[in-house]
Formats: sequence, structure tokens, C-alpha cells
Amino acid sequence: MTENYPDYLFEEAAKREAANEAIIAKVSEEDYRKVQEEIANKKALEALDKLYDENGDALQQLAAIEREELLEKMNSQSIQTAIAGIDKYSDALKELRKIEHEELIEELQAKKKENFQLVADACMKEYEQKYHRDVFPVDEYWVYMVSEYFGTGEGQTVCIMMTQANPYGDDFADGNFYVPVNSKQYRAVRAFHEQFGTWHLHGLRFLNKEDFFTECAYYIPPVMMKLSNKNCFKEFHTKVHYNFS
Repeated sequence: MTENYPDYLFEEAAKREAANEAIIAKVSEEDYRKVQEEIANKKALEALDKLYDENGDALQQLAAIEREELLEKMNSQSIQTAIAGIDKYSDALKELRKIEHEELIEELQAKKKENFQLVADACMKEYEQKYHRDVFPVDEYWVYMVSEYFGTGEGQTVCIMMTQANPYGDDFADGNFYVPVNSKQYRAVRAFHEQFGTWHLHGLRFLNKEDFFTECAYYIPPVMMKLSNKNCFKEFHTKVHYNFS
């Protein structure tokens, strides 16, 4: 016995079958497209590999040239920026260099003054040990100094100086030109340095008047010997170098 089904069931089955066929067709189309894309990508990669194989050196050179051009452009831009900055801040930079220069000079001057004082203190200490007094005689207006240097093969150098070591410039405090702030021995060392330089400060000695004209008589001209007891302004310095080797 055959069972009869309603017509609407056959219609529904037909619709579902049609929908399934459409889905299958769509899936098949997408798979086909994917396969084609993969084939195309593979061919493109193969072509690119072939291009690199055939033109690899040229491509590397091109990349290097482009890199150099880029760096050159960047350097040029940096240089232009720097030049523009220098032009813009030129006056400020000049002022800064001037300030730094002045500060450096002040620092060096302070250091030089400190070193002169150290030499003066050392000379005065030796003077005190030899003459049993820590100041120069009140009635003696001059400071007598001698420095001797000798070395094997270099001969001997004798530097002699007598000076009143008068104060000037920054020897006075601001507004006070009667009492110097720098000592007489300091001013004497400074004068000695101005004449003979730094090296001959080594071995510098202060002498009293009698020892100076006795020890250094060989180097002092007769006119200065005659003026030694004259009450007049006297300033004398000389440098003698001799070598017997």
C-alpha cells in the first residue's frame, strides 16, 4: 500500500535541494578562486625569485645608492639646521665664549697668585731660618734674590735680581691705595717671575743685602756695586748662563 504525501512536502524538499546545490556551487566557486589566487601568488613569487636571481647585484647596488642618497639628504638637512642655529644664536654663542674665557682667565690668575704665595712663603721660611727674622728689615727697601740652576751637560744658569717690589694694580684692595693686600715677598716673587719665567723659581732664595753683594759680586757690574750704599732708586736683574761641556 502506497502512502500519499502532501504536495507541500515535495515543494519543501525541492527548495532545500535547490538551496544545497547553491551552497555547493558557492563553495566550489570560492575554492576555485582560492586555488587560482594561490597559483597566481606562487607564479608571482617565482617571478620575483627569478628577478632577484638575474638582477640581484643590480638591485643591491640600487638599494645602496638610494641609502647613500637618503643619508646625504639627511646630513645636508642636519648641516643646514646647524648653520641656521649658528646664525640664529651667533651673538649668544660669542657672549658665552667671552664669559667662559673671562672666567677661565680669572681662575688661572687666582691659581697663579696662589702659587706665587707658596713660593714666597717657602723663600721666607728659609730666610727666617738663615737670618733669624721673619720679615725684611724696616730700613731695607729692596728685596735681594738669586736662583741657580745647573745640570749635567746643560751648564749653569744664575738669575739675580734686586727690586723694591712696589705695589700696583690688584695689590691694593678696592678703594684703598695706601695699604697693599699682597705682601712684599709675594710682589718680589711676581717680579722675579716676570723677568725669568716659571722654571727659575725653582731654587729661588731671598738674601740680605750683605750676602747678596758678596755671593753675587762676580755677576754684578761695578756701577751697581758703587750704588749699593746710595739712597736712590735701584732696580737690577741679570741672567748668566755658561757651559764648559
